[in-house]
Amino acid sequence: MGRSRLLILVGKSTDCIVSAIEMYNKPDFRYREEVFCILAINAWELLLKAKVLKDNNNKLANICKKEYQKNKNGEKGREMKYKRTRSGNKLTVDIFTILNQLKGKKKLTLSVTRISKPW
Repeated sequence: MGRSRLLILVGKSTDCIVSAIEMYNKPDFRYREEVFCILAINAWELLLKAKVLKDNNNKLANICKKEYQKNKNGEKGREMKYKRTRSGNKLTVDIFTILNQLKGKKKLTLSVTRISKPW
């Protein structure tokens, strides 16, 4: 059985922040501060998405963008579908949307007890 989406996102977040630290520690790398900031923000976004998945029983629908389908005549229809990227993958929400979802929470905790990937 495969790993859950939650564990995949936590693993990617960990890999991303480790990559950010490695980039920052390179002695002769231009724009290392900028690259560090981008990767660190990406790591936080992945970690917050994992928190939303944990709170909502690992349902991907809570972090995916939805849009109304267009009718044949071009008008907005009633049914909603997942918005897709150019490659066909489901588009997920940005970090600000995730923060707004989690704003009402008093305490943000994410405890993952089992991680099968050795880092």
